[in-house]
Amino acid sequence: MPVHDTICAITTPAGVSAVGMIKVSGPSALSIMDRIFVPMRKSSPLSRTEGYRMVYGHFVDHRSGEMIDDGMALVYRAPHSYTGEEMVELTLHGSPLILSLVIEQLCDVGARVAERGEFTRRAVLAGKLTLGGAEAVNDVIMATNRSALRMSLTQMTGRFGTRIAELRDGLIRIASLLELELDFSEEDVDFVSRPELLQSCEALRSEVLSLSESYRKGEAVKRGIPIAIVGSPNVGKSTLLNNLLGEDRAIVSDVEGTTRDTIEGHLFIDGQEFRLIDTAGLRETEDPVESLGIGRTLREVSSALLVLWMVDPRETTDAVDEVWRKLTDGVPEVVVLLNKSDETTLEERTRMTSHLTSLGVREVVEITGRVLGEAKKVTDLLHRHFANLVVAEGEVVVSNLRQAMALRRAADGLSRVAEGLRSDQPTVLLAQDLREATAAMGEVIGDVVTEDLLDSIFANFCIGK
Repeated sequence: MPVHDTICAITTPAGVSAVGMIKVSGPSALSIMDRIFVPMRKSSPLSRTEGYRMVYGHFVDHRSGEMIDDGMALVYRAPHSYTGEEMVELTLHGSPLILSLVIEQLCDVGARVAERGEFTRRAVLAGKLTLGGAEAVNDVIMATNRSALRMSLTQMTGRFGTRIAELRDGLIRIASLLELELDFSEEDVDFVSRPELLQSCEALRSEVLSLSESYRKGEAVKRGIPIAIVGSPNVGKSTLLNNLLGEDRAIVSDVEGTTRDTIEGHLFIDGQEFRLIDTAGLRETEDPVESLGIGRTLREVSSALLVLWMVDPRETTDAVDEVWRKLTDGVPEVVVLLNKSDETTLEERTRMTSHLTSLGVREVVEITGRVLGEAKKVTDLLHRHFANLVVAEGEVVVSNLRQAMALRRAADGLSRVAEGLRSDQPTVLLAQDLREATAAMGEVIGDVVTEDLLDSIFANFCIGK
């Protein structure tokens, strides 16, 4: 992708709105604008306007001089812009027709429409953003809850990169001592004691591994914490989902097996997003369609961070045992919601609670499932279980798989170094493992950037960013 040309793009969402914006960036951005923008009140042409100046004027057809719209042009001078290039941000009326006509004019006089993420890609290539910072830009745009926004802003403002750089510097210090030993290998000189080196490696590995494992938290925060609602048919799963969401999201019926597919709704508690997934009832069935629904239920269960298992105290222990057998394979945590507690006797609820405890269930909460106010018990439960997933301001959390995998490779490299120190391996082997760990840390923030990597990352960006 050439970086010597000038690009343009609409940066506001499609559809009619009061205001629309267009971004123009590249070496010819200002001279191109001179051909389609006429400043008012005797202002200088944009090509002679200082940076950080906003100019009011008319957008015109470069051939006929016919006015298209009036609006503002904000000038940025290289290298003091988002992309590090000459750049102009245009503010116009939000009519899709007006915006498309101005884009057409820009392309007629020398610009081209930007590719996905090309503005941010140029910012990375110009050294205005790290690769991690660029990824955070997209996460900020896509954030749907406060915790996700905090996490993304921490990356975009450089705190994440600073922490990675600190850890990488620690690796480099250790590696430099080992490299010195290699340079003076004939003199049999140790520049650092092996116990001290082992202690430093294990401390660094612990921090790098912890950061890598924070990806699970970051992914849950970014996409919403997945909560699967499961149970036998007609036990009240859809009613619970509707009560939590405050709307009739799922069909409620006395007919067993009404829910054949998964139904998803989003719930926000103190700024944290939860993805609630209503599932098909779990039971043995010969109905092929219902069986497909049960298969999807089990897939959702395997990826959930918490399973809300709804149980009617009047169910048979055999039916409960059948559901439990399906749930025990790979489920992180199960909380039972003992439903219809207003319709059952204390003896029935006590009997079922005792049986569930014998199976290994650690928490049972009684609800009615019919009163909207009962939903508060469940929201309180979710808040309590996932309070540690709320991202604090400035907290460093890994937010994408690429970063997590690079950190994992760095941690694995440090594990090999630690094992080599314990088994008294030659310095040359230790140094090689440290080099690999250091290189992996560099990948996190993009010290080594390839075209394929950039293509992969920016393919998910919008055109105007």
